[in-house]
Amino acid sequence: MSKSSSGLWEHMRTLSSLRKKPSIKTFAQAKEYLGNRSRVKIGNETYLEKYSGSDQVISIRYVNTDIIIYYNNGMIRLDTGGYYSNSNKKRFNIFTPFNIESKNNQWYVFTNDGVFRFERVITFTEDGVCTDPTSYKVAHARSSSQGLR
Repeated sequence: MSKSSSGLWEHMRTLSSLRKKPSIKTFAQAKEYLGNRSRVKIGNETYLEKYSGSDQVISIRYVNTDIIIYYNNGMIRLDTGGYYSNSNKKRFNIFTPFNIESKNNQWYVFTNDGVFRFERVITFTEDGVCTDPTSYKVAHARSSSQGLR
């Protein structure tokens, strides 16, 4: 098996393992799935865990980065860790109520409240209202199926 085909196989296996996981998009869903455990594997190198041992904050950790943090007050923080990879983007799309797309190496978050430019870190309410003063809305709410223009 060539190196590139083995990489493709690993990529497909990762996608398959992520698709089989339960729907976790909010703090309540994450807490319910976690139950009494402090950490559970939910995909390839991907863990749902209590953040710093707190019952009030739960994270999805991919490799060494807490890429998604759910707060008990309904806030959701997305963090690329500086890696704008397809793996991060897939996890954001699977484990948040938002849709993340990219165009010309720039990432965007589609929510009910609009489309926001996604730099390294961005925070939303579960309803999609951006609470990060450094981010800005680039378009009013529209379906992500309309794509980026």
